[in-house]
Amino acid sequence: MDYLAKITSELADERTASVVNEVWQCSLKLGLSTREVAVLCSLLIKGPLSVRELSENLDMHPVAVHGVLRKLSAAGMVDIILGTPTRYVAKGPDELVKVLWEKQVNQMKAAQAYSERLKDELALLVERTPVGIARTTPRGPRYRVIAGRRRLHKEIAQLLEGTQRSHHLIMSSYGIKRSIAHGLIDRYKECVARGVEMKVIADVSPMNILEASYLAKVVELRHLSNIQMRLNISDSRAMILGAVSQDEDLTLSPTNEIHFIIYDEFLCGAFERLFAELWKNSTPAGQIIELIEKSQTK
Repeated sequence: MDYLAKITSELADERTASVVNEVWQCSLKLGLSTREVAVLCSLLIKGPLSVRELSENLDMHPVAVHGVLRKLSAAGMVDIILGTPTRYVAKGPDELVKVLWEKQVNQMKAAQAYSERLKDELALLVERTPVGIARTTPRGPRYRVIAGRRRLHKEIAQLLEGTQRSHHLIMSSYGIKRSIAHGLIDRYKECVARGVEMKVIADVSPMNILEASYLAKVVELRHLSNIQMRLNISDSRAMILGAVSQDEDLTLSPTNEIHFIIYDEFLCGAFERLFAELWKNSTPAGQIIELIEKSQTK
């Protein structure tokens, strides 16, 4: 149904028809449907009108007219005049434009939110590109929060899968035990097998001597006491950072741990320099393991 033609055909002069046409086109561009514009224009020209009168004027089914009026009324664009029958009248120009503008602003905000979400998801997809596939998409600094230890281990595993050159870790004494108990050691092996430089700074102690001995056969391992940081740096471009919490719990159950995953080459470079300094001032794990083993045989 050509509602515009039906409305303008009943107007007395071309100037008014031209104005209605402009109102029609602008209203459509501001997000109203064809039926909504038709009802609104009819009310502006002939209102107040009842559902029956609108139906007859526009040749639109009464049920459809009632549905449109309900939407326009809820949006604050139409007022209801109670009586027999109930009639409807359009709001003034200022109020109509304000409602339409707010509608556009809300749509823009929604579009912006979806765009930001899409950007994050696309960037994550790029970050997780399989090894051997060139990453050519430009990336800027990005940060995400990781909540819970299970999610942390999942993110570390995915980071390791995408590592191509180097992966540097700082972990606690119990962190060594968890990395073996929950399978990250297999990701370390895969990295080493494809030529990734794997360096780990950890707290080696009698409590984790067996796991540390095993880990030292897979990666370059050095000892540093009383570690309170969890750090993973991949290819100097992405890192996961957090503090040691509930360390004696060897499960993946804790949900209140918070870590940050950071894609920022400048910040990663700064932490790489910190790691290099700690590496220089730490002790080769083999020496600590040997001392512990000797003390245990006495």
